[in-house]
Amino acid sequence: MAIILSILIISFLILIHELGHFLAAKKAGMAVEEFGLGLPPRLFGKKINGTIYSLNLILFGGFVRIKGESDSQNKNDADSFASQAPGKKIIVVLAGILMNFFVGFLIFWGLFAFGNEIAVDSANKDFAKNLKIGILEVAKGSPAETVGIKPGDRVLSFKNSNNETGLLSQQGFIDFAKQNAGENIFIEIEGRGQVNVVPRESPPPGQGPLGVAIVEIGFVKYPFFKAFTEALKHSLSASVYMFEAAGKVLENAFFKGDISNISGPVGIVNMTASSIGSGLGQTLGFMALISLNLAVFNLLPLPALDGGRLVFVLWEALTRKPVPQKYETWIHSIGMVLLLGLLLLVTVGDIRRLF
Repeated sequence: MAIILSILIISFLILIHELGHFLAAKKAGMAVEEFGLGLPPRLFGKKINGTIYSLNLILFGGFVRIKGESDSQNKNDADSFASQAPGKKIIVVLAGILMNFFVGFLIFWGLFAFGNEIAVDSANKDFAKNLKIGILEVAKGSPAETVGIKPGDRVLSFKNSNNETGLLSQQGFIDFAKQNAGENIFIEIEGRGQVNVVPRESPPPGQGPLGVAIVEIGFVKYPFFKAFTEALKHSLSASVYMFEAAGKVLENAFFKGDISNISGPVGIVNMTASSIGSGLGQTLGFMALISLNLAVFNLLPLPALDGGRLVFVLWEALTRKPVPQKYETWIHSIGMVLLLGLLLLVTVGDIRRLF
């Protein structure tokens, strides 16, 4: 069920992207030949006001076909994409990206306004309640791993054999483990009860007495309008980080052959399914990040992506002369082949990591 829900979530976000292109094209007076739910082959379709609305066999995402966007036929028609001014083309090309960004921002706004369990820092601590210690990583062979502490666990309280405890904060937990090194301490894990563990007196370099990486977590709820500004700042900063990271990842993939940091559809579905098991807030948060990722990925100036198409439109705007359609088609086709090849390699890697 989690996998099915993951596929539906990703399909919805892809469909939202295509809906952005569809609505912008319609608004600009362009003819939309087909708006499809799922991917071909077509099961059936109905033509309404010049547009075929179709249901396709592969129920994953969707697509939109705009007249004159990818071929030279009817390029001089008034309702063709090719005949439009560069400004209108730019709006249509960016519409899918903006739609994904808007959905990601909207989800974060809702989470910040209604409250969600997130990492606590100096900027949001005044709005946080129900503080806990979140376990991010557990070192192999560490005392924490030995007693079954896992990434994703939440620490509710801790004490030693004398019932002495420390401040329930990131630094408080670290200090408590150091002060009780070599002694038995009792850690209460949310949903799992109490575990007994002995912190190391001489941990390996780079590790603490318990061998865990932690973060302070709390239920953070902002006032409605502050939630708006915080969600916008969070969405923008996350998008900038993703754009920079995507550039480095693709550079490593194409020039160094390193695809270890790339996840394809299989990996994304698996990560989404894991977030579903962590609760509604985590699922929505991960959904927002996927939506922002789709926006950022499509903005990359690569052939076959929206960013690649944007480069051609900007060239047309600057030179007042479009690139010949056949050359643009060849470039996008080569880009698509390269991306599909990369996708195949990444998918094989995702499947290997699962098993």
